[in-house]
Amino acid sequence: MAETALLPWTQRVANVRKTLGREPTLAEMLRLCAMHQMPEPEVQAQAASWARAGERSKR
Repeated sequence: MAETALLPWTQRVANVRKTLGREPTLAEMLRLCAMHQMPEPEVQAQAASWARAGERSKR
């Protein structure tokens, strides 16, 4: 799993599924999560999601 490009989480998980030929275990997903670095579009999308959630909680 030593990729040089930053992949979105969904693509990274899809690659692991393809490589393993099965669903990853919880331990494998936690290891993958620890190594994951979000690309800028994913950071922006998550920030927007958090902002929307914050606005809803103020209502």
